[in-house]
Amino acid sequence: MGGFVAALSGPLGNWWNVPRAELFIGGLAFVVAGVVLLFGLNRIRPTSAGLVLGFGVSNLLLAPTMWALALRGWLPLSAAGNWALAGAGDVALVLGIWQLTALRRSRRTEQRGGSGFRG
Repeated sequence: MGGFVAALSGPLGNWWNVPRAELFIGGLAFVVAGVVLLFGLNRIRPTSAGLVLGFGVSNLLLAPTMWALALRGWLPLSAAGNWALAGAGDVALVLGIWQLTALRRSRRTEQRGGSGFRG
């Protein structure tokens, strides 16, 4: 997603009323961080259940916050920017549910004799 935003920073910046350079830098930061996390966290086994729980809960708390900000228009965003913020809230909700479900499944596996969270 970050690469998509970086590649289309010009049109998206005009549509969302955000400076192109900031959107480009933000998109590239997500690309770099995503690659680092993908390869870095893949090396760490098993992933801490507390870490997964923390991310899941924070995503579930972040989703309604983003929806409220978008619905009330409390940030200086265009209408399209508010829609994008609401969409990010949807993504946070789905990720939070997925993370907590995966954690629950891993705990069942541990009780049966497996080891660690394998997300």
